[in-house]
Amino acid sequence: MALAEDDSGKYQQDPLSFIRRQHDYVDLPPPATLEEAGLSQSLIEELLLKGMYYLGRPTAQDLAQGLMMPFAILKQVLAGLKAENLCEVVGSQGFGEQLYEYILTDSGRGKVIEVLSRSQYYGPAPVPYAHYLEMTLKQCREQPVIDRTTLLQGLEHLVVNERMIRALGPALNSGEPILFHGPSGNGKTSLALALGNVLAGQDPIWIPHVIIVAGQLVKIFDPTVHVPIKIEPSEETSELLPGLSLGNSYDRRWVLIKRPLVVGGGEITMDRFELTQEPATNVYFAPHQWKANGGTLLIDDLGRQSMRPQDLLNRWIIPLEKHKDYLTLKTGQTLEVPLNILIIFATNLHPNDLMDEAYLRRLRYRIPAPNPSAEQYRRIFRAVCGSVGLAYDPESVDYLFHTWYEGQGIDMRACHPRDLIAHIMDICRFERIEPTLSPDLMDQAAELNFAGHLESKPRAGVLRED
Repeated sequence: MALAEDDSGKYQQDPLSFIRRQHDYVDLPPPATLEEAGLSQSLIEELLLKGMYYLGRPTAQDLAQGLMMPFAILKQVLAGLKAENLCEVVGSQGFGEQLYEYILTDSGRGKVIEVLSRSQYYGPAPVPYAHYLEMTLKQCREQPVIDRTTLLQGLEHLVVNERMIRALGPALNSGEPILFHGPSGNGKTSLALALGNVLAGQDPIWIPHVIIVAGQLVKIFDPTVHVPIKIEPSEETSELLPGLSLGNSYDRRWVLIKRPLVVGGGEITMDRFELTQEPATNVYFAPHQWKANGGTLLIDDLGRQSMRPQDLLNRWIIPLEKHKDYLTLKTGQTLEVPLNILIIFATNLHPNDLMDEAYLRRLRYRIPAPNPSAEQYRRIFRAVCGSVGLAYDPESVDYLFHTWYEGQGIDMRACHPRDLIAHIMDICRFERIEPTLSPDLMDQAAELNFAGHLESKPRAGVLRED
């Protein structure tokens, strides 16, 4: 499902209107029964007992919010717990059964210790894996199409030539992996992040907080990665969205999020792509590619990881070609997870030094990030000056070209304007002078920035002693 042309990116400003327009597609009414929720009564009982244990004296409303389940379902389960003498009502914070306060009985405290020995997890009730698969496949039926206007808007903070635009557009829409390669400092990571943000600006997606599969819980929602879209309840919602009103009337086990952007760099290890389990809770955490589902996965600094790049690419050959991944629980059960991600690799190394022809064939979009031209360099320098409130002086930049790049044989990099201006600002703060561009300050900044490129003998006139 893609947004109409005039809707692109607008859901962030008006998510309620977006949901109204898409209500035929979004089908997440709250479950009316445990059967509809796909959950067993024993699971909900255990979560409620742990809620009473952790919260002390919660109301039924507190427990409903903790489990993100309708009170109508929990009411029946709570009645069963009271009948078994595992909990009791000890007060009320207002009118109505939702405000009744619950505590554990002696029998309940004994029961919860047994429950906690198996798992200390307390939080949103899980979504059955089959329900997750159904929603994921539904959301994959039609990918958002990124046109030239949308791409240019997403890249407006970068200096990108037309040749690069003609490569990035088809690559982004292909769904195929992208490899950015070229010298360090030419914006490969910035380009990759910009593409991820372009995709994140399209229609949002629903993901569950937690799923349950083969009796095991797997956390999908990660607040460090996923950006929820706040949905405010509205009085008119029930009329506009029969079956999907907001606030308490959609299945709150699910979260509406921006399409995710997950980043891993040189520190990434192979276990980040596998299910991991937290011993205390016995809950699994979704790996990087699962968290990135529906969005972008960036593997930066390819070739700098502790594993060989061939091993990393081997891990991805089947998932990239089949658009599915296979993950294994500690019980030995294998999960088939549909993958709908844009995966981007970025490296400072030449592709031929990283992989053989067989791997290169699988990376159809190999896009170089070359050194900037003189005209691009000037545009970047002017933009960086504007971002820090420094007046741009073309003569000082010409001096930089002639004295340093041509005079010292230094290759231009897209990051140099940012780094040189940062040096100038630091020098001016130290000297307590007004920041400006001048040949003298250019010399001082260049000496600091290009120290590793210079010959051992310093140039006359550069950082000279008075």
